[in-house]
Amino acid sequence: MSAALALAAAAAGRRTLCLTIDPARRLASALGLDDFPNQETEVPERWLLDHGVELAAPLKVMMLDAKSTFDDLVRKHAGSPAAARAILENQTYAYLSQHLSGTRAYMAMERVLAAETSGQFDLIVLDTPPSSRALDFFDAPEKMIEALDSPATRALVRAMEGGSFSLSLLALGVRQVIGAFDRIIGSHLLGDLAQLLASMNVLFGGFESRARQVSARMRSPDFAYVLVTSAARPAIVDALELGRAMAVRDLPIHLQVINRLTPAPPALSSLDVLLESPRWQALGLTDEMAQQALEACERYRARRALEDARVTQLSALDPECPRVLLTASEGDIHRPDRLLAIGQYLLGRT
Repeated sequence: MSAALALAAAAAGRRTLCLTIDPARRLASALGLDDFPNQETEVPERWLLDHGVELAAPLKVMMLDAKSTFDDLVRKHAGSPAAARAILENQTYAYLSQHLSGTRAYMAMERVLAAETSGQFDLIVLDTPPSSRALDFFDAPEKMIEALDSPATRALVRAMEGGSFSLSLLALGVRQVIGAFDRIIGSHLLGDLAQLLASMNVLFGGFESRARQVSARMRSPDFAYVLVTSAARPAIVDALELGRAMAVRDLPIHLQVINRLTPAPPALSSLDVLLESPRWQALGLTDEMAQQALEACERYRARRALEDARVTQLSALDPECPRVLLTASEGDIHRPDRLLAIGQYLLGRT
């Protein structure tokens, strides 16, 4: 869906960036790439033309590199090249910038904000993780604000500024954990952490300010959210839970896409009607096969009725929200011409 929307927007003349947080190899191959790059890369025009797709504006793609984004923020806001080096060369920073919970989600929003303010794009399509991890993504700015503005962080910074930071300042449990790390891995974690806090003190205000800006932008009219699900019962349950959780966070869903629905079978009223049909007679098949075809249609009709009933549950999120139903189809949809057709259909319904 991300690739389809991005292709349709670029074909309509909008400069588009497709930024993915949780990339799938087939998403890259559908856009003529071996893999998703860590830098903005334009989709090859020649490759698209060879597959029957002509764009009216550039389409660029990028995979989020959380550490690279974090490093760029440090270089930009540290105050001086020396201060930036002190942070980037710190062993604790090297670990936290890649493994700290929520860092990847927050850096995704930083990257979106940078792309949005660059003036290079008319549309940014952000491919988020699946619903099980999507809430971490939406909560990242608030968590960053909470962490940077917490009493513990302020106390640590004051202690460093006063030159009195030491192991004795920490609670017993924290001292034991840090001491265990020092003994096991010999990393002098306390010293690295103290040095990192001192070096990053100048960044805290900037991070907090941008986190608040990101949080506000996510709720502005410039952002829209597309909920993509299937009609399978677990998927509908996940979609309802995610939609309700987003509503609590004041993040409205603007479009619901239900994917891979069972195609609606033809209406066959009876075996006699089918047998008398010129089209059936032209196939030269037996009466027994006609009965089997009739039974298959009934099974498909029952399955589609069950799926439609599940889909109606999504109205509980917002009865007025536009909804697009996409049936499962034969053939490979991971081609630019097929994706473009889907994207144009989606944009036509919004």
